[in-house]
Amino acid sequence: MADRKQTIETMLERDGIVYISELVKLFPDVSAMTIRRDLDFLERKGAALRIYGGAQKKTYGSEPYYSFRANKNREAKARIAALGVKLIGEGATVFIDCGTTAMELAKVLPNMPLFVITNAPNIAIELSKRESISVMVLGGQLNRDNYSISGRPAEEMLKSLNIDIAFIASSGLSLKSGFSCGNYNEKEMKAAVLGKARKRLILMDGAKIDKNMMFTFAHFSDIDALITDKPLPVELAEAAGAAGVEILS
Repeated sequence: MADRKQTIETMLERDGIVYISELVKLFPDVSAMTIRRDLDFLERKGAALRIYGGAQKKTYGSEPYYSFRANKNREAKARIAALGVKLIGEGATVFIDCGTTAMELAKVLPNMPLFVITNAPNIAIELSKRESISVMVLGGQLNRDNYSISGRPAEEMLKSLNIDIAFIASSGLSLKSGFSCGNYNEKEMKAAVLGKARKRLILMDGAKIDKNMMFTFAHFSDIDALITDKPLPVELAEAAGAAGVEILS
């Protein structure tokens, strides 16, 4: 037991973050509940800060969880954003989801006539710098981990809106579970947006491939294109092709 906790603490020190799903694979002889207790112990010890689905390294003056993720895979996210922005035409109504990859898209969005809907206040603030872009922020409950707004009020606002193109972020993709995220309210929001948009795109860097989060919000049949930074494994590529999904990378 002590060796396992020490290993997890060493991983936190090295990587800055650990996920329960990955630790269960690393320690197949123990349950996810045991891993959660290990992370709780490390949090009490002061070595970790529990987050949804895992834990991050806790240090004095450490950055928030969102900022930590924003600095991971930055080149991949920038490449995804550069591909995505090419698909946006002047005058379109665009939905931009929450998340660090979506923020990269917002940063490169040109100052041209657009109507942007978002459930991320930080993205709305970024877009407010472009005077030609009109911005609508959906109202609801704020998730501090990724600065997203979701819940019933946001979904009610969405019902009366028409969306030309939607960019949805995904925290995981697997053949069995499809596209997934770690928050139920956000799952409902993502699914609702996909149901409203004329063109539906997923933004996801390659680190999310073969990762399952708790809640599935879509399968390949629910989207038109996936924008990523690396080729999909053969089975996923075949499933995407069978569903008519375009892979942009």
